Amino acid sequence: MKTNSIYKTSLLTAALLLAATSCVKDELHDTPHPDTGKITVTADWTDRGEGVDIPAEWTVTMGDYTGTETGETHAPDYLFNPGDYTLAVYNIPENITISGTTATVSPDSKVRVGQKEEFQGLRRRENRSVLSYMRIFDSSVTQKLPFSATLISNAPGWLMTSVQEVTIEADTDYDLTAAMHQQVRQLTLVIEPTGDAADRIESIEGALSGVAGTMDFATGTYGAASDVALRFTRITEGDDVGKWTATVRLLGIADNLQRLTATLTYSNGNPQPTELESDLTAALADFNADKTEPLTLGGTIAETPTEAGVEAGITDWEKIDGGRVDAEM
Repeated sequence: MKTNSIYKTSLLTAALLLAATSCVKDELHDTPHPDTGKITVTADWTDRGEGVDIPAEWTVTMGDYTGTETGETHAPDYLFNPGDYTLAVYNIPENITISGTTATVSPDSKVRVGQKEEFQGLRRRENRSVLSYMRIFDSSVTQKLPFSATLISNAPGWLMTSVQEVTIEADTDYDLTAAMHQQVRQLTLVIEPTGDAADRIESIEGALSGVAGTMDFATGTYGAASDVALRFTRITEGDDVGKWTATVRLLGIADNLQRLTATLTYSNGNPQPTELESDLTAALADFNADKTEPLTLGGTIAETPTEAGVEAGITDWEKIDGGRVDAEM
């Protein structure tokens, strides 16, 4: 009887130890990866402008991992060692490249540097020593454009980004939300020529300086101040008939000066081409904020010149409400 009792006690002790061991194991290992962490990333595309589509493909980077996704949620078959990471999520739109968390706008593919003799009739003003000249090829029409250091694409695609810091612990699954932010903004300039020669204007071609060629979207830092081409077209319908407009997309502004420089040409060469210069620094001071809202600025040329060598200028730019995104630009 005593032996049987000892035997029963031993079985009970063993059962209790096994149960305790099982509980400890369940408590310490809640996932199939007890030594590492796993992530699932869902992109939130709410912060984008009207007419801006959700990208067809987006990229996730964290530590040594990089993956792409076409759906709403990205669940990589990849395990992360415990530690601190930077999770960066972005798409790669047309005319933009990404390296780390730095976006770079591509050069304007329609422009090439030409020889001086190709630009007869263009004059370089003494106080524009930083300017050189390029030729634009657009629909088989050769146009001449003054520009400064670098001419970048004036129509990059819609870049969306998200960056957050993530701490990974072992034996843990993480459901992460990437709040995507629009990083490209549309700018439209509308100018109204006045004076006797206004109706004889055939073209307005120019450039805007102080445009950001790069952006570190982890720090919100803009750099590589560049120029974009402005190709104005005449408005032929509605309340603004006779005005000229140009629309571009910009990653942002950089440097402390944004200047419009353009050339007005007239039918039958009468008058001779004239220069248009205007400082938009104040008007674009807040351009890097509220990128989901397109910005439209209007200005009036005080008097269209009628003599060669006279410059046109716009001093007061006003914000025009109702600007919208041209998704087909």
